[in-house]
Amino acid sequence: GDTGNDMLYGGTAADNIVGGTGQDGIVSDAGNDRIYTGTPSRGKDRIKDTVNCGDGRDTVYYEKGVDAINGNCEVRRAV
Repeated sequence: GDTGNDMLYGGTAADNIVGGTGQDGIVSDAGNDRIYTGTPSRGKDRIKDTVNCGDGRDTVYYEKGVDAINGNCEVRRAV
């Protein structure tokens, strides 16, 4: 994603999905995905993002108490 509100979709292989700043919706597909609700280098943006994971073992880096992470995301790491 970029600055602003984005809707991001993963593909059928392993993806590295970065929401960036803004209120983002992220949907992954098959594959072992890595999902960052903000930006890995800057961390928290304090804006609610929504993540729905797909098949595979997905890891989500998210803001605890801010972002909405669906129960189908296997690994959750608060930043």
